[in-house]
Amino acid sequence: MPWFLPFRKLFLNINVHNDNIIKKKKKKIYVKKKKNIYIYYKCILYIIYYFLNYMFSISFKRNAGNLKAAEWFS
Repeated sequence: MPWFLPFRKLFLNINVHNDNIIKKKKKKIYVKKKKNIYIYYKCILYIIYYFLNYMFSISFKRNAGNLKAAEWFS
C-alpha cells in the first residue's frame, strides 16, 4: 500500500493513476478466483466420471460376465 493512499484527494493526478492500479489488481484477483472455481468443478466432474465407471464395472461384472462399459456404450 503506497504512502499517499490516505491523501488521494490532495494529489488528484496521482489519484487517477492509483485507481487504475487498484482496478487492475482487482481484475487479476477476480481471474484467479474464476480459475480456482473452474479447477474445483473439473475435479468434481472427474470424481463423478470415475465413480460412474466404478459402478458400471461392478454392475457388468454381476450381470453380463466380462462385458465392459465401453462395449455397452458403443
